[in-house]
Amino acid sequence: MQSDYLEYDAIGLADLVRRREVSARELLDTAIARAEATNPAINAIVLKDYEAARERARRIEASGNGVSALSEGPLAGVPFLVKDLGAAVAGLRMTLGSRHYRHYIPTADAPVVARFRAAGLNIFGKTSASELGQMPYTEPELFGPCRNPWNLDHTP
Repeated sequence: MQSDYLEYDAIGLADLVRRREVSARELLDTAIARAEATNPAINAIVLKDYEAARERARRIEASGNGVSALSEGPLAGVPFLVKDLGAAVAGLRMTLGSRHYRHYIPTADAPVVARFRAAGLNIFGKTSASELGQMPYTEPELFGPCRNPWNLDHTP
């Protein structure tokens, strides 16, 4: 899966899972491997939830075809990252890029996150944001600067 992962969009990846050409776990492991290989240079993923995502992937696989809400969504099994800026993910820190919120852990999903989950997306982490979303660059003191993957001298 590693070699052709980038050839697919989310719909294509979901189709591979649905047709059982790849498992949700294999897809997630590929996404995590790519993230771990790339993230040291760009510092984009600031909050990781890999083990919870692996458990969700196991449940998707165990549920079979459409038996569980986890496998019914059109994007079932597709790995997904959420911006750490206002989209609360239950049980995963939400810092808004600010040291002030570094210990805040929401107990419920934001409505948009609930929709992501209903679509079958498997959230495996959160990406960097400028502090409180107020800056035109992504260099929060809490996590350090995030770099543009196409030009490491720039911030996204």
